[in-house]
Amino acid sequence: MKLYSRDKKDIHALSAMFLDSRGKPKSLDKEGMPAPVNGRTLLVLDNSGDHFRAAVASGDVDHAAHVVVSTPGMDSTVDNGLAKGNGDPAKYVNGTENIMKESGLGWSTAKNKGQETVAGVTWLGYDAPTQIKSSPQEKPRKAANTWPISMMAFRRPIMEIHT
Repeated sequence: MKLYSRDKKDIHALSAMFLDSRGKPKSLDKEGMPAPVNGRTLLVLDNSGDHFRAAVASGDVDHAAHVVVSTPGMDSTVDNGLAKGNGDPAKYVNGTENIMKESGLGWSTAKNKGQETVAGVTWLGYDAPTQIKSSPQEKPRKAANTWPISMMAFRRPIMEIHT
């Protein structure tokens, strides 16, 4: 797959968020597996569509009592949507975390499992439609038709854990 300018920005932003300058995970658990960075985990990375698709978890999704799933819409991209080029969380992750904060519950972590906590997922697991330029129905219809299937496939395991 040839990487285009947009793809390179997406990869750079996610790399800055989760990898160190040598391309290694910023944080490892006891078994040497990647661990959350500042409470965030990369759940999905997929380059099979027109754009990179990704999902970033805020908090421990597996052990949270409540999980917020936020899905950005039109013109959403990984770069400056999920992660900034400097590794900071971007506007959609910040939005999910603001919803979590408004819940009044603490972030779910491995240390507080079993308590009334919240985690969030900012999910960009589909090719979000971009500005309509030629055929008004073509691109939005394609994204609108694939979005529900992709979202349900992603949410099913989360719902099974929290039922």
